[in-house]
Amino acid sequence: MKKLIMALSVFMLVGCSGGGETTTTVCTGNISGIEIETTFEANGDQVSTQVSINRTDLSALGVTEEDLQPTLDLMGETYEGIAGLSYDYKFEGETLVETITVDYNEADMDVLEENGIVDFGGQDAAIKYISLEDSIEAMEAMGMTCK
Repeated sequence: MKKLIMALSVFMLVGCSGGGETTTTVCTGNISGIEIETTFEANGDQVSTQVSINRTDLSALGVTEEDLQPTLDLMGETYEGIAGLSYDYKFEGETLVETITVDYNEADMDVLEENGIVDFGGQDAAIKYISLEDSIEAMEAMGMTCK
């Protein structure tokens, strides 16, 4: 479940250049029973912040809050010390609501990559950033709608 949540929540793709006006793009969809809303703030093609809110119906997954608690706590502990990254969750009845925020202006891309949050395929750190265009393309390829 942990890998599924991260794979659906934080899409990290590399681009080549940034610049331009600040835009907001919201992508929504349901993937494997998880309602996902990801908001990208970008300056040109370079994403500056990304907020993903995932809503999971526990009964549909056949798990309880108690079943997930250790995994969720571990995720929180894992991400706690990473600059620019925050992870929070709460239960609303039978729904798990997770919020993952990445501020790419504060984050160290090498640290994000070392922790498996992004994958730049060995590219030089000097040119690493998250491409809005590539992120939208990846989200839409998974069946999400972006506006």
